[in-house]
Amino acid sequence: VAFFFVGFSKPPRPQPSMRSPVHVYMIYGMIVMYASCYQMQAPLEPFLVGQLIGDDKGSDAATEYGKLQSFFNVVQTLGSLTFGYLLDRTGVRVGFAINFLCCAATYAILSQTTTIGMLYLSKVPSVGMAGFLVAQVGMSK
Repeated sequence: VAFFFVGFSKPPRPQPSMRSPVHVYMIYGMIVMYASCYQMQAPLEPFLVGQLIGDDKGSDAATEYGKLQSFFNVVQTLGSLTFGYLLDRTGVRVGFAINFLCCAATYAILSQTTTIGMLYLSKVPSVGMAGFLVAQVGMSK
């Protein structure tokens, strides 16, 4: 019976952490910026859909906004699945770079939107918007 407990007699050695307080604060700062930018543009979308559909067609605009949100959620779900695999292969730095490039592309297209089709197109780059996923991986390393 004593040989069974031999492996448990020593406490495990602590693993060296790859993150310092500076890295933690950098990740927090990037996530605050990521979330703030998203939350600043989110309230503008219903207004933009209403302008593109026409204010006199309120129920059509509400339906179209619902379709847009559904499309965005599907793109985000598919993106999260592929982005997790990409993070395992490339790392946190590349993940944050791709995340912020996709955010910039999304917001740039959104700022130039003149049709409903362009509004849907502005959601396609959001396949790489996985800032919270990148932060979780960064904090766990």
